[in-house]
Amino acid sequence: MPNLIFNLPSSQQSTPARNDDTVVSILQTINEVVIDNVDAARKLRELQGVEKLVLMNKSSSRSEREIKAVGTVLQTLWGYKELRKQLEKDGWKKADFQVKAGTFPGWDTP
Repeated sequence: MPNLIFNLPSSQQSTPARNDDTVVSILQTINEVVIDNVDAARKLRELQGVEKLVLMNKSSSRSEREIKAVGTVLQTLWGYKELRKQLEKDGWKKADFQVKAGTFPGWDTP
């Protein structure tokens, strides 16, 4: 998990730029790891992965594919009721885990 999080785009210069396909692959892999594993989701939170994901979700420089992939991971994380209280203690809100409706024509959040 640490290597996956490290390889996500960030505002820090220490991470090299990644192309769209690579970023989407990393996000899909993260989602596969956390989808049925609350311990992995907790680890992602502990490693500040939530911050990177939320920043990506809010970025205007991400592609539609990246935003959809990051939105999927964020929704998976928010879906864990046992993790949600800790996320809220960290200052996150439900809105941070959703892609804003209307971001892309014809695509709304569930």
